[in-house]
Amino acid sequence: MKTFIFMIFMLIAGAVPSTANYIGDRVEEAFHTEHAKLQQDAALSGFKIELVDYQRKLYDARATTRITIVNPNRNRSDTAADEFVIELKHSISHIPQPFKQVIATVDSQFEIKPEAAEILTPLFKDQVPFSSHTLLFFDGHQEGTIYSPAVSGPIVGVENISIEWQGLSGTAWQSAELDKAKLNINMPKLKVLSDEESQPNSISIMNMNYEADMVRGASTMWGGTSKVDIGLIAANIAEENGIKTTININTLNAHGKQSEDNGLAQGSAVIKSKSITFNEFSVTDVNYDVTVENIDIKAVMALQNAIHEATNGTTKPSDPLQTLLAHLPALYNAHPVIKINDLSVNSPMGKFQLKMDLKTTGEWRDEILKNPAMLATMIKTNIDAAVPRQAVEMVLRETMHKKVVGQALATKTELSNEELEQIVTDGVTQQIETLVAMGYIKVNQEQLESKLQYDAGQLMINGIDASPLAGMAMPQ
Repeated sequence: MKTFIFMIFMLIAGAVPSTANYIGDRVEEAFHTEHAKLQQDAALSGFKIELVDYQRKLYDARATTRITIVNPNRNRSDTAADEFVIELKHSISHIPQPFKQVIATVDSQFEIKPEAAEILTPLFKDQVPFSSHTLLFFDGHQEGTIYSPAVSGPIVGVENISIEWQGLSGTAWQSAELDKAKLNINMPKLKVLSDEESQPNSISIMNMNYEADMVRGASTMWGGTSKVDIGLIAANIAEENGIKTTININTLNAHGKQSEDNGLAQGSAVIKSKSITFNEFSVTDVNYDVTVENIDIKAVMALQNAIHEATNGTTKPSDPLQTLLAHLPALYNAHPVIKINDLSVNSPMGKFQLKMDLKTTGEWRDEILKNPAMLATMIKTNIDAAVPRQAVEMVLRETMHKKVVGQALATKTELSNEELEQIVTDGVTQQIETLVAMGYIKVNQEQLESKLQYDAGQLMINGIDASPLAGMAMPQ
């Protein structure tokens, strides 16, 4: 009996190293595969992700991911000076957790570089600025959490600047095939404040939540759904000349969706806000609903790559424009469609509303670059617009005021303020009444409405041919 137990013990003891070695193989392979995919995705956005180190032992491993962000406006002669490098240090355990169906775990944390230590160490003290904990499951999928602790205080080396950061937390999920991913991130508060008496500035973001449910398409471009909800965005900026700018966005909800079908991307986005204030101007119930269709993915990716090469100096100085233009025919010939399903805001003057759909027709021709006016005959669009009468009058008044004053100066005619005001008022009223009489504008209480249709160079407004107006607006 003792011999039997001893044999069982020896079999288990011998199996443990084999199991750990098998797990180590799988984890290392997953790391290299995942970083290769990430490197491919990152290249299109103009930065690099590299697995620069992987030190493996039997029961654990250490690895380093380097993220290099390049300033596109950098001095080409001093590339290194315009690169911001972040490194994540990974601690990997090959010890499985069978009851949780977990094959390995990875703990990662942001490494503070010497050049950033002066700023980050006094803020975070003995806390790690960013960390994550990832579980690798037997079936190959991954689940993880990310975390950044709350900190507040002055930023060392930057005079009179302080930060309040209430931390960040989130969850992540990735499929075994690396073709699906889910992400949820929550950030309660970020505030950057300048308490300098002559220039008090502040920028705040409150209650931000980001969610994404993504899937990689056949072209390797990511699609799926995403949404960002922000409780408040506020900025108070004072220039040295004394000019102050105040921006306040009360709730911002942005939801997006993208899919791929036979190499063409279809996408939509809805952006809403309860109110937006810019200095003294304020609007409420902001809504922007847009759809795009038939975007050639290969052409977009090639265009992104060309832009990346141009901004990084790998394209000859004489080549960038020609390289970018080379991708326009493919983009155009897919016949992209842009639809503004609803663009509307409420203002003190009334409600602004716009609906539009625009599409291309025909095939791209090389002559278009020599004669851009040809492009206007290859676009089809429908626009429904409603604008407060007060807003139209305000724009027309400004134009009319300049015209009347200019004529008075040219003819050396003296006008009193009352006379100038009356001439401008009468002129604006006459312009609106003329457009209404011609049928180009319809009056709906205090709203002025128009329906525009443009097809192959012909412009129709409210069913009336207005092609001469379109011809006047086209470049000669």
